[in-house]
Amino acid sequence: MTNEESSFKTARLARLIMRAPLVLTRHLWLWPLAAALVLGLVGYWVRNRVEVTTKAELASRLETLLKADVAALHLWFTEQKRDALSFASDVRVQEAVAELTAMRREPGASAALANSPNACCEAAI
Repeated sequence: MTNEESSFKTARLARLIMRAPLVLTRHLWLWPLAAALVLGLVGYWVRNRVEVTTKAELASRLETLLKADVAALHLWFTEQKRDALSFASDVRVQEAVAELTAMRREPGASAALANSPNACCEAAI
């Protein structure tokens, strides 16, 4: 680009800027359009900012909730494990399990086990 082309473009831009107020005073209908355009752009920018902030806050809350749920599940599994160990160490439960195992090994015991498979354990508990 030569110096002459550059000065021509600069002069053209300067004339456009200088004539803009004249155009806007002659054509008053352009003011509401310009205001609507600016208002629309500001509205879009504000909505975008609110959306990004809301998503970030929601993600943070959901992550906190997930961590709390995981901790609660770990606690619950620990309690279930302790309960299972407690029941397994109970002599009555051990005897009931041994009795069920012996019944299962006998021929024809399937019908008896099918009628009341948990009777021994329920009585022990």
